[in-house]
Amino acid sequence: MSNLALLKKEVGQCDDAVNLISEAKQLAKQIFDERSPGLAIVINNWVQITIACAESSAVFKENCELEEGLKEVIEIFKTCYGEEHPNTITSINNLALLYQRTERLEQAEALVRNCIEVNSRLNKGENLALHARLQINLGTILHDKLDLVGCEQNLRSGLSTLYELKRKGCFFDSLEEFQHIYNEILKKMDLSESEIESKTQFLMPSSPL
Repeated sequence: MSNLALLKKEVGQCDDAVNLISEAKQLAKQIFDERSPGLAIVINNWVQITIACAESSAVFKENCELEEGLKEVIEIFKTCYGEEHPNTITSINNLALLYQRTERLEQAEALVRNCIEVNSRLNKGENLALHARLQINLGTILHDKLDLVGCEQNLRSGLSTLYELKRKGCFFDSLEEFQHIYNEILKKMDLSESEIESKTQFLMPSSPL
């Protein structure tokens, strides 16, 4: 039911997605132990679908359940896997993104920076994609804080890593949206053409994004 809700969200059937994931969450609470990773996954999916299908950020501010849900997910993953597990780091990053969307930028930045620090201690060969996504997310938060230099540095570092993984056939998601954001940031920075060219050498215009 949870996976079907995710599929409904992807094809734009938001009402069906929200109804399905809400049912799945209630069912999961009946079936799973309160510290079960299975419950955490369903709650996380409920949060992500609710956010994706919300019509405005005001919904996030009014819905304290979203924040409490993500905190519950974090505690379950910490208990089951430890603080340095990718699932735990990803769930903390999701909370940071919720803070960003509700304009709590200081809290969002602190959480993502902590995620980056923790992830840096792990096996980088296995966590490069996660590390890169964290850097990109930090970049978008810094953009919201009007720190264009910090934003550009983190976006470039994260994107260059993901493009390298793409070249090696180790990463398959589209990077078009992130590349667009990065290009828009460069336009705002009043850079010369040569500076922009230097900063975008890592991009792969001839390859599928």
